Amino acid sequence: MNKEIASKFIENLKNTSEKNKIFFKRNPLPTAGGIKAESIMALYSLLPFDVLKYNISKTEESLFIFVASLYFQFEPNEDCVPLEEVIKKSCKSVDNVETRVTTLFKNRVDDDGILLRDLYRLIQLISKKENMNIDCAKLLHDLSCWNHDSYYIQKQWAKTIHSI
Repeated sequence: MNKEIASKFIENLKNTSEKNKIFFKRNPLPTAGGIKAESIMALYSLLPFDVLKYNISKTEESLFIFVASLYFQFEPNEDCVPLEEVIKKSCKSVDNVETRVTTLFKNRVDDDGILLRDLYRLIQLISKKENMNIDCAKLLHDLSCWNHDSYYIQKQWAKTIHSI
């Protein structure tokens, strides 16, 4: 997924109904039984036209839903920062952050949802100590490219987290 599609999706979230906002806040991750029918309806009402032209996988649906739920939980403003910057800042104040990030790097984005579950737990842990003004469009793009053979997203995150 390109950055433009991710940005359009975030723009669509800004104008969604209160019902959708509440629904996404309460359902951040797919359950063992799969994605709920309500999630599908809410999601497809918000997807950019560029995405609707194609069939998207369950994994891609899960990514959109996950990012939408984070967006509505933390309601970022215009000064949002990439998640890896928030993680970097939190390394000093939250225990085991680097270990958890390393675990994320070992996982792939797929239908089992393990990476999204672990990332959600990390974000919840960090949010107790840090402002979670996350750039959701960048996060959506990063997660959609997470499985690339070169691991360029993970390398980018590692460089950011360990930069001075």
